[in-house]
Amino acid sequence: MFNRKKSKYPDFRILNTFYKRSFYFLKNAEWSWLDEESILVTEPHKLDVITLTGWPRFIFLSATGDKTVEEFVYSVADQFAEAIPGTLDKVLVHELLELESKKIILLTNKKQMLPIEFDLPGLKG
Repeated sequence: MFNRKKSKYPDFRILNTFYKRSFYFLKNAEWSWLDEESILVTEPHKLDVITLTGWPRFIFLSATGDKTVEEFVYSVADQFAEAIPGTLDKVLVHELLELESKKIILLTNKKQMLPIEFDLPGLKG
């Protein structure tokens, strides 16, 4: 009988098949705090300001250009004291793609420094 050590992580099938899992992600929009739970983000090339809460807010604030999607999912998984949700990767990848579709984060195959205008809160105009 083999003595295989079981991984503490779920299978993460979505992450493992995601073609951008080794891409870095970074903010691509100005933002500001609305309250303790919410941020306001300006959509590039639009006049819209959107409110982010929950996972989208957490992902946006984590989008600093120095961590890959895969590294991010595993670092979030490490924050769970109990069982890691089996759908964590699905939720995070879905939310990342939603933010990318609004062009408020960018996914890039190279590590990049976050532009100074997107680093700290401070909506202009």
